[in-house]
Amino acid sequence: MKRLSAGSAAFAAAGGFVLLYAAVLSFFIRLPSGLLLTALTGVALLLTGAFYTRLKKRKWPLGLLCAAFALLPAFMLFLVLYGQRDTASYDEDVLLVLGAGIDGDAVTPQLELRLEAAYAYHLRNPDALLVVSGGQGEGETISEALAMERWLTARGVPSARILREERSASTYENLANTKALLEQRFSHPYRAALVTSDYHVYRAARLAAAAGLDATHLHADAEWYALPARCLRECAAVLQCLLGRLCGLYGT
Repeated sequence: MKRLSAGSAAFAAAGGFVLLYAAVLSFFIRLPSGLLLTALTGVALLLTGAFYTRLKKRKWPLGLLCAAFALLPAFMLFLVLYGQRDTASYDEDVLLVLGAGIDGDAVTPQLELRLEAAYAYHLRNPDALLVVSGGQGEGETISEALAMERWLTARGVPSARILREERSASTYENLANTKALLEQRFSHPYRAALVTSDYHVYRAARLAAAAGLDATHLHADAEWYALPARCLRECAAVLQCLLGRLCGLYGT
């Protein structure tokens, strides 16, 4: 039996680990696109290991693959570190809480982390209006916004300080629809902040600017076990966002 080279074995082992991670994670979170991208990354690593010897004979394909495999985690790390640099001053007039999916009528762990960050903000700035944003998707019996409002009011946040935006189905719609509601609500200039998961802040901030919403940002932590898959999906979403900007389109 032919012995694998060190490079081939390393890529094969990495690919197997990533595929195993995707398989195990599928039992804990509902993230089809993120799990698919994670699995495809594992397959790409396995194929690189399988054809390592052939690729090595032609240096540029292997170099290109190695560069891609190195840049991907580097950009994922950038997204998290960027998101953790909060710019909120805690004296804004509005805090926008971006939805993250619900299970039936219950908030998911990721959404609960965002709500916990929003609640902590409320304790420091109780006069701010909390805008909970998210429509009703597949497998959801109520809107995300209503589920978020229930979570907040159960912890003592007055319903008068909460505004629901229930028509959005994407981050850009969250922001654009919220801006329209705020323009109806306020007759004077207002200051806004948004709260979302750390890996999501980079894209959300840019989509907010595209929607004409000038907002500072506050991060919520993400579930550590799902962070790689969520970051991988976010990398694809950032790319889609950039392409949308080039084409004059938004919607992610």
